[in-house]
Amino acid sequence: IDELAGELAARRVPLEQAEAQAGAFAATLADGPKDEQLTRLFARTLEIINSDRSSIIQGIRKYARGQRALAETITEKNERLSELPKDQVVERDTLIAERDWDIRIYDDRARSLTYLCEQPVLLEQRAFALARTIASHLE
Repeated sequence: IDELAGELAARRVPLEQAEAQAGAFAATLADGPKDEQLTRLFARTLEIINSDRSSIIQGIRKYARGQRALAETITEKNERLSELPKDQVVERDTLIAERDWDIRIYDDRARSLTYLCEQPVLLEQRAFALARTIASHLE
């Protein structure tokens, strides 16, 4: 059950294949312990998915903290730019180049954040689909 649950929960395994594996497993079970085995299978699968989901959410939080820190760095550089005298051309150009690079990194990461935030939702959808599939084989 643990091995199959790991396969069902794995995002690299297409959902259709995971559903077929669950159905094939259910077909091999005797009627008596079938419901218990299928319930154990889903419980273990959900445990793995929830662990993955929690890990992803922790990563998103870390990512967001990094974005916040980078935004603060950009703000600080903007403030330093406004305080620098106009005649310090080299320093201003250096600071502008650094700030522009930070802004570019910030923007690239912001675009990636949408993808990252979709992952927990996709895992929840996978758990629901697998629950429905496994439940359809219960007595």
